[in-house]
Amino acid sequence: VNSGIGVLSLIWGLVTLLPGISVMVRRVHDSDKSGWLVLLGYVLMLACGIGTILLLVLALLKSTPGENKYGSANA
Repeated sequence: VNSGIGVLSLIWGLVTLLPGISVMVRRVHDSDKSGWLVLLGYVLMLACGIGTILLLVLALLKSTPGENKYGSANA
C-alpha cells in the first residue's frame, strides 16, 4: 500500500525538478552570479550534502539593483 505513495513522490519530484532548477538559476542571476553555481550546489548535495548550504546561501543573496549582466532584476 505504501509503495504507491513512494511512486507518486518520485514522479512529483521528477516533475518539479526542472522548474525548481530554472527558478533557482533565475534567482542566482538576479544577484549577478552564474547559474552554473546551482549545478555545483546540486552536485555537492548529491555527493556530500554540503550543496544544500550552498543553495540556501545563493537563494538568500540580495538582488543587484537595476541592470546586471543577465538583465533587469525586476523583469
